[in-house]
This record gives sequence, structure tokens and C-alpha cells, in this order.
Amino acid sequence: MAIIETRTLRDRLSNLTAYQLKPNRQRKTAKRDATNRAQLNNGAFALLDLIISLSIMAILMSLLLPAVVSVRESSRAVGCKSNIRQLSMGMGMLEVVHRVLPSNGGFDSSCTIEGSNGLQVYIGTDDLEAGRSYRWGIGQPRLPIRPQTGSWSFSILPYLEQKHAYDLVLFSSRQTLFLCSSRSRSEPQIPVSDAHGNYHSGGYAWAQTDYAANKNICPNEFKVIRLANIRDGASNTILLGEKAYCLSVQGPYSWYWDEPIFSGGSDGTARVGANLFRDSRENPFKGCWGSSHPGGVMFSFADGRVQQLSFEMSTEILEAALSLANGEVFSID
Repeated sequence: MAIIETRTLRDRLSNLTAYQLKPNRQRKTAKRDATNRAQLNNGAFALLDLIISLSIMAILMSLLLPAVVSVRESSRAVGCKSNIRQLSMGMGMLEVVHRVLPSNGGFDSSCTIEGSNGLQVYIGTDDLEAGRSYRWGIGQPRLPIRPQTGSWSFSILPYLEQKHAYDLVLFSSRQTLFLCSSRSRSEPQIPVSDAHGNYHSGGYAWAQTDYAANKNICPNEFKVIRLANIRDGASNTILLGEKAYCLSVQGPYSWYWDEPIFSGGSDGTARVGANLFRDSRENPFKGCWGSSHPGGVMFSFADGRVQQLSFEMSTEILEAALSLANGEVFSID
């Protein structure tokens, strides 16, 4: 009898425990489910927040990017302006010493170098479009200013703290003052003949320039000009400017209308065209002026002033600014 009562009591306790524990399990399960749902909701909110944040960032970037590009280009334009001012100062210092401005040089029989093949060679360009061949002068430090075979850009190197390059004729050395950063030219390369020309460089790379002289001030064939010859006034006469550049024709391996700093007598270093063009794949660049700056072309004047001229400037005014003694009355502003 006692055994039966004990079992009955044990069964009741067991049933009671099961009955009391069951709601606790249910409560724990419900709590766990609620926690999982909250985590899922939090994940959904985090993803939504991320999408919104990325969208806001994209909008801000689209608004800021043009401003960043504009600031970068403004900085490059300032650097270009500084370059052309320093080149003009170099011309001015040479004029103070020699009482004449440098010529654009030219070719004579002494203008040879030892080529990479060990032979004495001339440098030059075969213009396949014009059907003509040209030999260029080479800068020679032993020559005085008047018979100098190198261009003005070679002659002024000692006045730009580049006397070492001048004395040793380091024609492959990159000259940063002669380069506009907006064009992003690469290091000097050995030219490769193309559909426009055959280039005779002796098998070497030659440094090039983004700036050319007014050919009326720096003429070819060893002719030199005095400041007194600029009778239209130094403040009205262009000295240097940015060269026109055609992206589909010219490049690091071409000399076509883009002959190097140490050469002489070419339109790669001096010109007198009366048109301004923005850099593009299609522009009539030969002998003209141009720039990659959206605001216009940088020029320096014989009085040392540097000014950016609009691409819309008339041909007549530009011709007047390039002439020395025609007596034109005009305003550049």
C-alpha cells in the first residue's frame, strides 16, 4: 500500500513539474523568436541605411567632381603661366647680356652628332604630306648668339639654371619649364616614323617643348632682333605662346611640327600663324597656336606680361600682336 501511494505521489509531482515547465519553455521560445525577428529587422534597417548613405555619397561626388576638376585645371593653368613667364625672363636676361634676342637657329654643315650606330648623322624631318625634307640645326654651346644653330629654347638654357644641359648638349634631358602639365607629356622618346613624316634623330630621344617663339622676333637662319626693332611696342607684341597640338597626329614618338628644344630652324620652336585652337584630334595645327586649357592660350609679351587669349580672338588682332612694326591700332583685352 505504501509503495502504491509513493508511486502515485511521484507521478503527480512529475505531471506538476511538466505542467509548470511547459510555459517556461514556451516563453523562452517566444523570446528567442522575438530576438531573431529583431535581428532581422535590424539587418534590414542597416542595409537600407547603407543604400541611402551610398546614394547620398554618389550625389555629393557628382556635385563635387566638376569643382575638383576645375580647381585642378586652374592649378595647371597657373603652372603654365609661371612656365611661360620664366621662359620670357630667360629671354630678357639673354637680351640684357647680348643686346639682341636669340634667333630660332638653323642648319649648317657643322650640325652633326654621333648617332647610336657610331656614325656622324644629321637630324631632320621628311615631311611626307608636303613632299619635302628638312635638316635641322643642333645647339652648339661654343657658338655665340648670332650664328647659333640651336633655337632660342637652347640659347636661353643657361638663364634657366640649365647651364649643365646647355654645355653638354643633353638633348634627351626633360626640361619641365618647357612643358605644360595639362598636356601630360611623357618622358622624351625616340621618334618613330609614321604616315606624316620620317624622323631622323640619330637613334636618340630628344626633349620637346609646348611653347614656341613668335617667329617675327626669333627668325630662322641666324637673324637676330633688337628690342628697338619692336616699334609697335613691347606691350603689344607677342614673344612666346603655347603651340597648337593635334592629338591624332602628334605624340611622344612624333616630331611632326613638334621638333625638339635643342634643334634649330623648325616651326616646332617658332611660328607665326594667326589662329588659336584647343587641343583635339582634328585641328589645323600646322604653324598655329593652341592649348589644352579651356579658357584659351597662354602668351607672353615682349614687356614680360603673360596673358591668356581666348580661342575666339580674331585673326586680325592676333596678326597685329605678332607683327613688330606694322603700326596697327588694336586692343587685346
